[in-house]
Amino acid sequence: KWFNDKKTAIITGDPEYKLPYSNENDQDTLVINSKQITFFNEYNSAIFSGDVELKLGELLAISDSLNHMPDSALTVLSGTPTIWRETDRLSGDSILLYFEEKELNRIVVEGEGVIRSEAMLGKDVYNNLSGDKLIISIINDSTRFVRAQGNARGEYHIWDESEVYQGENISTANMIDILLEGNKAQNINLLGSTSGTFYPPRFVPKSQVGSGTEGNTTE
Repeated sequence: KWFNDKKTAIITGDPEYKLPYSNENDQDTLVINSKQITFFNEYNSAIFSGDVELKLGELLAISDSLNHMPDSALTVLSGTPTIWRETDRLSGDSILLYFEEKELNRIVVEGEGVIRSEAMLGKDVYNNLSGDKLIISIINDSTRFVRAQGNARGEYHIWDESEVYQGENISTANMIDILLEGNKAQNINLLGSTSGTFYPPRFVPKSQVGSGTEGNTTE
């Protein structure tokens, strides 16, 4: 349906939206599925609503609503949004995707942000980082810089060079910065009102069992 007075179009019937990011690689195509799309011609933006799914390469995002703004290189997911990248999961009240030259280069999570990442391949154990706001800068396919600010909390599982499990470190701070390479944290900085506790394998808190630690902490 086209509404000429409002310069608005509404498409229903499970529409699929595709925006090629490269003519050579289908994996770089942005695909958005939803129940309805509302296009705003004046603002060159579109709102997707109802069972929204966004796919971009290895990323799968789901949300209740999505606002796509090509001119500002910004896409906003709201309504219990979650992003999956294989076993890694990112969630919060709203998630903002920033693009530069058609490449995703930054993700910002506003409100109760939580990122869960695999601590070591094949171990079914996960690290967790949470905060009032999360900022993820994508450096390349395997390296990213993550900042949690406001009530920041980190839970990191540690292995030695022989892949023997050493335990878990739980830290809190006003801000936590982590440099991730692959599935391992290469550098962790805690800023402002910091505290932390290290737990050897046998003393890892029972609350962490839900993060995949059960049955793996004694390896």
